[in-house]
Amino acid sequence: MTLHEGQGAEACNDPSQDSEQAPRPVLQPGFMAAGLVLCGSFSFSLMGLFVKLADRHTRCTPFSLLAVRSALGFVMNLVAIFCEMRGMAAAGAGVATLPGASLRHQRRSCSQSGKDCATRFGGPSTCREWIWLAVRCLGGFACISLEYKTLQALPLATNTMIVYSSPMFIVVWAAILLGEKLRLPVAICMSICFGGLLLIVQPWKHDASAPLWAYGGAAVTAMISGLVYVSLKELKKVKYHFVINLFVIVCLACSVIVGLALDVLPFPPLDNRPAWGYLCGVGVAAYAAEVFVTMGFAKATPTNLGEVSTMKFMSPVFSLVWGFVFLASSPGALQFVGMVLVLTSAGAINFLRSANHGLDVGTEAALRHNEERRTE
Repeated sequence: MTLHEGQGAEACNDPSQDSEQAPRPVLQPGFMAAGLVLCGSFSFSLMGLFVKLADRHTRCTPFSLLAVRSALGFVMNLVAIFCEMRGMAAAGAGVATLPGASLRHQRRSCSQSGKDCATRFGGPSTCREWIWLAVRCLGGFACISLEYKTLQALPLATNTMIVYSSPMFIVVWAAILLGEKLRLPVAICMSICFGGLLLIVQPWKHDASAPLWAYGGAAVTAMISGLVYVSLKELKKVKYHFVINLFVIVCLACSVIVGLALDVLPFPPLDNRPAWGYLCGVGVAAYAAEVFVTMGFAKATPTNLGEVSTMKFMSPVFSLVWGFVFLASSPGALQFVGMVLVLTSAGAINFLRSANHGLDVGTEAALRHNEERRTE
């Protein structure tokens, strides 16, 4: 019995017991990291559910959805930075190096060159990094816009499963742009993943419940998403907050400009509370998902990185549940088999690459952000 279990007075007076306190149960970092990434997958699935539910209450376009998401994400990210600054100030740490901190000091330290000024704030320092940052921002805008468009036409679980086949395209982009070698186990998983996609799309059936362009659009989304993930690895020297802030600003500006130019930027009336509630839910769930995934990978260790990274692929499973419970949709037998193949093969690709220090969006971004916080 330990002291916390009510040992008698003799045990309390025993000096040998003073230095040997019973260890309290502590949650292992691996379990905590996996739990946080699992919460991120849950939040991502909620984002997709809110998109489907918002479409029931108002006429939304991908640009209006992305505009609301980007605006809320920008505000919440600034609040997070401010809270982080306050916390570090209370702990007695300097906050001048944090993004947005001591703006007057950083403005005075900026030179006349805009490139040098961006570098002072943790931005890119080379032309190559600026190109990859443009790929991340513009590619992310195209990816999310297309994902929202296909999500309005496809069942929630089907769209999410196709989009989460992106690890297959990460391998392709890394081989084309970075010259990385394709290993045999990864190639086998890619073949299985492609076969699963064929079972989901079923191009041999012309009486499908959703148009073929939507399936093709979801596949293109996964392709662009793979390119964006590659760009994050090439931006490893750029401050995480700088990338996020610029990304949401570009998405907000592009969604408003393109939406107004095409006259496809409708917003529900202010008194349509259910519609605005779901629209805000999209933005909050997307930001929460990124925070959870970032924190989870920050707590991961090299020994459990592969296992933790596979928890991201629980999002399609959650989406399957939401579609059945809230949207009265369920996949057919062949589509379900295809989902299982895509889920297992994509998770295996992600595990193999993480175990061998390969590309992974959550790993690269979150571990870099955690390293930045330790050095500031």
